Amino acid sequence: MPENLPRRPLARQTEDQPEYAPWDDPFCSPDPSPALQARAERGWEKFLRLAGRALAEDGKA
Repeated sequence: MPENLPRRPLARQTEDQPEYAPWDDPFCSPDPSPALQARAERGWEKFLRLAGRALAEDGKA
């Protein structure tokens, strides 16, 4: 009975494909955009302010 079934192509094997390396991509900049860097810096500053405030409140109690 299995001989009557149609054959289907084998699934693509990921081991046969080279792994993507973003640093080897000539069309991609390895650095994040300036807007993303500015946003990350603002987020980091906000985190430090809130963390400092939380530490100060813990010290008072």
